[in-house]
Amino acid sequence: MSRGYYSSQKAFEYAAKDYKIPVIKFVQGGREQEYQIRPPTMTQELHLLDYFHERGVSRDALAEDKMLMLEYAKHRILLHMRNVETGDNFFDKAQRESAIECIKDNSLRFIKDAGDLMDEVNSFGVSHKRMNLVCKECGGRISYRLPLSAGISL
Repeated sequence: MSRGYYSSQKAFEYAAKDYKIPVIKFVQGGREQEYQIRPPTMTQELHLLDYFHERGVSRDALAEDKMLMLEYAKHRILLHMRNVETGDNFFDKAQRESAIECIKDNSLRFIKDAGDLMDEVNSFGVSHKRMNLVCKECGGRISYRLPLSAGISL
């Protein structure tokens, strides 16, 4: 991890005492703002899956269709973002749908950088076996922990 962390117990990963919550810049409505990257709650993750299920998208489709996978990833990125200045977030699906359209106004590295920061902040907490996968087609990386008791992460 780029910011570093230490483990005081084998089963739990703690952030260093001087850990700073990472920030990313996001352009929305022509205005660049800073957002902290913080993990969403389990409820917010479940609501995101419900959002796709309401549209008739199965979990299998999310894991197999590359365009749906990208859309899901964009929604998850926005769920991790909290405005540094106002504290606003994208938990409301209408606000998130509007912000999804703004992702194209950001640099091409935005999704990659946001993904890396999400991996960083999600690395703290209860530690399980970590799986690291690299896509053979695009070189994209995904890191997750087992067991996924509810199978939330794709």
